[in-house]
Amino acid sequence: MTISAKSYKESFTGRFAGIIPWENFDKLWAKLQESPEGWYVFQPDTKDTPPEHPMEKEAFLSFLKEVDAFLHEQQYADYCGCVYVNSTEEPIFVKVFHPRKMGSGCSIGGTHNVILPWWTISKVKPEVMVEEEVVPAKKSLLDKILDR
Repeated sequence: MTISAKSYKESFTGRFAGIIPWENFDKLWAKLQESPEGWYVFQPDTKDTPPEHPMEKEAFLSFLKEVDAFLHEQQYADYCGCVYVNSTEEPIFVKVFHPRKMGSGCSIGGTHNVILPWWTISKVKPEVMVEEEVVPAKKSLLDKILDR
């Protein structure tokens, strides 16, 4: 497997394919289980410190099993739809969203906050994704009219 020279943030914003049928999820998970070394697991929606080292093999396999069970429990639809991967053939970066906290696909025009994945699974060392400073919320049209 060729590891990308891109940084975590560059990889994060790269091109991804959605894993829709559960059958495709199972194939991706099997591929990750076949090669469990060198994977970083991170929760980018927190202010936690990114891991310095990849997850240990046994911990990673246990993590995959727990995520599998979690997604099957939380995703009520008959499809997955909450996992995205940079390449189904040679995965290097996987985004796993919480099925109940994914936001809306109708968010166009940059008017909504970006929903970060619940976990990232990557061969690339993670970086902090949540900024320390709080960006003030935009005023709604009603707030502007009423000068609130």
